[in-house]
Parts: sequence; structure tokens; C-alpha cells
Amino acid sequence: VLDIAGLSVNDVDLIAAAGLDAPEHGQRICRYLQETFSEVKFFAPRRLGGALRDRILRRRRQMPAWAQNVQVDFVEHHQAHAASAYYGLRKDSQPYLVLTLDGGGDGLSGSVWIGKTGALTPVATIPQADSLGEIYAATTHYLGFMPLEHEYKLMGMAPYGADKYAQDVARLYASYLDLDERDPLRFVRSVPEQLSRIGPRLQHDLRRVRVDNICAGLQVFTENLI
Repeated sequence: VLDIAGLSVNDVDLIAAAGLDAPEHGQRICRYLQETFSEVKFFAPRRLGGALRDRILRRRRQMPAWAQNVQVDFVEHHQAHAASAYYGLRKDSQPYLVLTLDGGGDGLSGSVWIGKTGALTPVATIPQADSLGEIYAATTHYLGFMPLEHEYKLMGMAPYGADKYAQDVARLYASYLDLDERDPLRFVRSVPEQLSRIGPRLQHDLRRVRVDNICAGLQVFTENLI
């Protein structure tokens, strides 16, 4: 990256790493896990916070020698995504609309920003419980693949589905997640469970649907939603 930018290590003033530092980030993880796994009674938030701090320290030690004396700031996950897009691609001072979407990070699964004159301003955020990426991961797992790794296989199979059946599947997914009518920059789920836990629902709703039509429908749904 430094070579591409025409810089050397001596030009680096600060390293920004994705993921908020403890304890704030640890508390947000605790809240998310407690909501997701509410039946787990032995969960200990303080232990998680300590584990998180240990992980952060290990990340610092793994940095190259030249970076050991450089200031390291941990930034919010989706802010890091937005910054990579905006500062990496902007060509002028005109306003840019920046959208980030993924499975989740720092309790969020998406965000909307306005980039202008070198600054990013947050406009909206999408909670991880309403994650489009989690729908993809759950479907990937339902079809027998590795979630958070093999989603590309579903995308590759999507063109082989029949449009007639794909539309039916897309409407099914739209009954799980849609735009929030009160704030169309956000997604909102229509099912009671968090979208990371829709596996049993998929098993019921898609039990008679062919794999290629599931993939095609998921693709249609995703394109319509975005």
C-alpha cells in the first residue's frame, strides 16, 4: 500500500485498526451476545472484556517493527469501511454517498455516510440484528456450505435459477427484511428473531425449493433491497 501511494514508513503518523477498543467495544459485544444467546445463564461479560483486551494487545505485538512506535487508534468497524471507500476513491470535493454493508461489526451491519471536502458524516446505521449479510450467511449454512466464507457459491449459482421461482423466493426473503418505512436508509426485520438465527425458519419455508432457485431468489431480493 505504501508503494502504491508513493510513501515510506517514515510518512506514517497513525495506524487506524478496525474495531473499537475495550471497554466500550467489549460492552457492545456483551449486549449483542446476551440478546442473541439469552438462554445462556453462565455468560460473564467481564471475562469477555479481558479477552478482548488481550486480543488487542496481541494485535499490537503482531505489527511490524517499524509500526511499534506509531500511534494506533481503533475505529468503529463500519467507519473503517466507509473511510476506505471514500478516502481511497474520491476524486474531488463534491459530496459522495457512502454505503457499507456486511454481516456485522461493532454491533452494526451497515451504515450510510456523506463524504464531502475530506470529511465523513454519518447519516444512518443498521443494527446487526437486521443484517442482510446474516441472511446470506444463514442461507449459505442451510444449503450445506460454510457461512461467512462460501456465499460466493450462492452468487455463482444464482443465474441458473428460474425467474418464476426466484421471484417467489425473493418475496419470501422480503417478508423477513425490508426498508424501514420510518427511515428508508435503514433495514428492519419483520420476524421476531435476529436474522442470524433464522435457520429453523429457512428449513421450514424453503424445504421444497431447489437450490438454484433459492440462490436466484436471494440474489433478486438483495438487488431489490439495495
